Amino acid sequence: MKLFSGRIKELETKNRILTDSARQRAQRVEELERVLQQVKPEFVELPKRVRELEENNEQLTENATMLASRLHELEGEILAARTLRAYLKRINELEDHNRKLMDAIAHCKSCIEQLEQIRFPSGRGSIAPGEQRH
Repeated sequence: MKLFSGRIKELETKNRILTDSARQRAQRVEELERVLQQVKPEFVELPKRVRELEENNEQLTENATMLASRLHELEGEILAARTLRAYLKRINELEDHNRKLMDAIAHCKSCIEQLEQIRFPSGRGSIAPGEQRH
């Protein structure tokens, strides 16, 4: 029997190792199953959440596209307004200059009339516009 006693001890040792390993694996499986049960509701909700985020992303993309288009329109309007403002400024400058010229012309006419009055006091020798003296 001694022949088998060594073999029996070896088998008992291996059996104990395998039993311990099986017990540890069973505990690990139970632990993982508990974690899975806790996480499982989240997994069920993930596809729904992905769809919601995709829809939200699509809406945000559409909004961003519309806003970019509107921004481009407004930039064009601002450029047009700046150009118009520059034209209006130039118009005002030209109108002011024209007023000054008209005032200068009126002043020159007045001076010419005064000089003609001095030169030809009785109105006799005055020359009508377009006439020439002989």
